[in-house]
Amino acid sequence: MNIVVIANMISIIGCILMVGVGFLQKKQQILLVQCVQLSFLAAANLLLGAMTGFVSGVIGIVRNLIFARFENTGMLKVVFILAQVSLSLSVGIHRVIDWF
Repeated sequence: MNIVVIANMISIIGCILMVGVGFLQKKQQILLVQCVQLSFLAAANLLLGAMTGFVSGVIGIVRNLIFARFENTGMLKVVFILAQVSLSLSVGIHRVIDWF
């Protein structure tokens, strides 16, 4: 089977979970199901060679696990935003000009 087809099937599972998260009520459930969803999407990105998408998914998983345990503060948000931007630049996009 073509790797693109496999990645698309994995991505569809992640998208279905993304829709399902909208029906959940509890913060813990939402964050944990989002971790599973981001795992599927990150795996699909990795198979397709989209390293920036993979890094974004991994950072999202770490963020959700931390926010499931600790209070969501402004400082933690800034830390995760900076981590995502810096890792995305270093892993996938080597020039800032490519972002515009």
